[in-house]
Amino acid sequence: MLLMLAAMTVSAQTTNEVYSVVVHDLRYVEPEKKVTAGSVIGTVLEAAAGQATNTRHAEMVPAVTAKVRAALTYVRRLSPVADNGQFSMDGDVTTIATTTSARTIEEKDSKGKVTKRIVTDYEATVSATLTLTDERSGQQWTNTFTANSSWLEDTEAKAVNRAINRLGEKITYYYNILFPLTAKIVERGTEKGAKQKDVYIDLGANSGMARGLHFDVFVVGNIAGKETRRKIGRLKVEEIMGDEIARCKVSSGAKDIKSALDDGKTLLVTKVSHPLYGG
Repeated sequence: MLLMLAAMTVSAQTTNEVYSVVVHDLRYVEPEKKVTAGSVIGTVLEAAAGQATNTRHAEMVPAVTAKVRAALTYVRRLSPVADNGQFSMDGDVTTIATTTSARTIEEKDSKGKVTKRIVTDYEATVSATLTLTDERSGQQWTNTFTANSSWLEDTEAKAVNRAINRLGEKITYYYNILFPLTAKIVERGTEKGAKQKDVYIDLGANSGMARGLHFDVFVVGNIAGKETRRKIGRLKVEEIMGDEIARCKVSSGAKDIKSALDDGKTLLVTKVSHPLYGG
């Protein structure tokens, strides 16, 4: 697949530069409640099914703000600071709500006597819209993040906290893609026939590298003065060998990667996936 590079680029970006970012306190925006015939029917059906939407938890907005700041510490090219950041982040929390579900479970004692009891489960949803601004150029990126807990939580607090934690994971994932690490293959490793088994790249401990991270490999070209990238394979970090070097296993595209190296083509290695999301 051939990709034409465009749009979402950070102005005056230096390869793997780490940017400071000030995260301002998030605001709570109460969503508008529109009463319609459909919503009334839905409320009745939810009640009949043992479900009900509880009071929204605006008091948890500071916890969401803290989670956003914590999530950005896991973004390899962003560093939260108190002030004077190269970037700033503002945002609105639009949803912090829980839904209950009542169910009946049966329990049997040692004599075979069956008793029934009602158990209440809680699910939480948290949603926030964040805007990241480059203070030098004014360029902005806005994205809405939504996360849910699960029905297995037995208290509202546990459900809300789980949803907030999952929101943090999504934030880390998104900004690691927006600000990807890039590398070069600096040494060829083991080869087997027409396949490249492993390679060495110029990223290591200084870039927060860890065993198990995945990188995609692209052939870089040029069409009409525009840079193009064609994905040819994927690498998996196997060993951190220094501050600026790591050994990677070629997990896919072994033939294409070896052929490109043999032909002296320009290759770009970039981090575009995350272990939490199957990458």
